[in-house]
Amino acid sequence: MVMLLGLVGIIIIMITDNFVKRFARSVYQSGWLGMLVLGILLLIWQIFFIVATHPAIGFDVNMLHQAWINPNQAKVRGYFSQNYNNLPILLLQNWILTKFHSTSWLVIDSVTLFLVNLSALINIVTMYLVSKDKVRLLWYLQIIFLAFFPMIIIPYTDTWVLPSVSLILLGFVGMSSHSFNLIYRILFSVMAGVATVITYYIKPSGIIPAIAFIIVGIVYLYNKPDKKSLLRAFCLLVFLFGSGATTFVLGQNIISNQKYVSIDKSLEIPSIHFVNMGMSGTTGAYNPHDALMMAKLPKKQDKIAYSKKMIRKRLK
Repeated sequence: MVMLLGLVGIIIIMITDNFVKRFARSVYQSGWLGMLVLGILLLIWQIFFIVATHPAIGFDVNMLHQAWINPNQAKVRGYFSQNYNNLPILLLQNWILTKFHSTSWLVIDSVTLFLVNLSALINIVTMYLVSKDKVRLLWYLQIIFLAFFPMIIIPYTDTWVLPSVSLILLGFVGMSSHSFNLIYRILFSVMAGVATVITYYIKPSGIIPAIAFIIVGIVYLYNKPDKKSLLRAFCLLVFLFGSGATTFVLGQNIISNQKYVSIDKSLEIPSIHFVNMGMSGTTGAYNPHDALMMAKLPKKQDKIAYSKKMIRKRLK
């Protein structure tokens, strides 16, 4: 409610002539100093919000919290057996909490805040490559958005996936930029490949931008079949998929050999379900029907077949 009232207040300020609007304009025109000052003020507000807000959060986040405290609970084992896709973020969070010797919600919220802001900074770098003139605008737009972004208190995949999604965008933008030589573009392709697989492990539906970039690139090359361009594209794709495959194998090895929580893989909901759900509707939000079908279909192969069928249908 507080966030909503604040947003309404900003809209009122924007459509009327007032001191705050004139001050904001002067800050915007002050350049890097204004950007730095507002960035610091945003960080102070975010820290205050995290420290002062302690809501009761259930569902998936609660199960993660339960697993930090006692991974041997029957409900924890059952949850991660079915929601196998959340095992990577559990292992990552457990590793971080072990380093801090704590299972405090405040510690993990602080990490969440760091990851969200890191994502915003990566977006700034991406915008710098796309259009230097728009960097300042994006900075201020992100500050406004982050000032009213309550998800920083929810240490779940929706926030923890943001840096890797931002790295996907940065990687593909750098990879497709003709202002860089081939060596730099290869490094960007490696970044994109690694980030795509990390995103897949944290939140599978987050790889949609990578799929979109690849499809657009193929269409572009198809319309301009230049031998030199095709050879360069092939080279970049080798490093893109090679780095992705290597990261995937390493990730599978870590997950398969983990001993933190006992699971029954026969109950697993396949990752392709989340890619399918990310393609539903206009926003790719949670789809109750798809989730219900995962509960109804007993076999993993049936769940995979259903998800593939729906993906083909939504691509048409």
